[in-house]
Amino acid sequence: WPQTSGITEQFDSGDQTFMENQNNQKQTNATTSVGGDIQSPADVPSQPDVDPQEMKRLQVQLGKGNKKTETKFLLNQKNHKLTLTPESLKRTETLYIKGCSNAEYIVEARCTKVLIESCNNVKVTFNSIITTSTAEVWKCDNVDLSINCKLETIQVDLCNNVTADFRRRDMIHQVVWAGVTDIKVSIPDGSGSKETVSSGIVHMKELYPDLQEQTDQFMIRIVETNLISEALVRLENGFPTTEREAKAFEEREKRNKIIAEKHLKKLVKTAEVKHSPKTKVGRNDPCTCNSGIKYKKCCGK
Repeated sequence: WPQTSGITEQFDSGDQTFMENQNNQKQTNATTSVGGDIQSPADVPSQPDVDPQEMKRLQVQLGKGNKKTETKFLLNQKNHKLTLTPESLKRTETLYIKGCSNAEYIVEARCTKVLIESCNNVKVTFNSIITTSTAEVWKCDNVDLSINCKLETIQVDLCNNVTADFRRRDMIHQVVWAGVTDIKVSIPDGSGSKETVSSGIVHMKELYPDLQEQTDQFMIRIVETNLISEALVRLENGFPTTEREAKAFEEREKRNKIIAEKHLKKLVKTAEVKHSPKTKVGRNDPCTCNSGIKYKKCCGK
């Protein structure tokens, strides 16, 4: 196995048992290079063995048939505090954190995207640009996201207790979730305090008794000046939107239809006047175009 370096790791100094257990295990913490070759960093404390079949499944899931795809895997880590720097995380890589518990990750390097799966008691701090401005979290318990860069879309599915704290209001566009028991999103309110929206399945079931818990989606975002949570619906063309926006769209369509009908009727009436049988019109008679002006000063010039 070729070796790589550059990952900075920190541990609690009093956790001697953890260090001893780690030294007795085989080092298998993995990252991928171009084409999906797995590399084991020499300077990362040992990890539980990763099932080769599981690694293959992850590679297929991420589209490893594409030779340009690069992924940094952090798998099954426990009691870790890890800082990812440009030396350990490439800007062309997707960061994939899976099966980790009681861990903290600080992303100081630019990367393409962040995926977090099946983790428990994990905190992730984003301090650098995410190229796609996207992060996905699913099948996790107690995940804390601290966002200090623009992260426009966070997708959260089938989780318990997820928090997302944005340092600035302009860093958030939307947090889309489904099947989440508790989710909290916080942004600065402009007065030194935080504006927080708390939502989840129980709360939404009170508003939507017929909702499908694992599939119906909801969105948290800023509307005008307030952070709100809304249900997502699909328009007839498949475009995702909210009930509020769908209703406003329908009202606009109705108004536009009325305006179009009035305009069409006016055009038809004008055409009928212009094509009506010609009759002799006196020069001082009202003009036939209904302008209200005498014929001699209008169409009779």
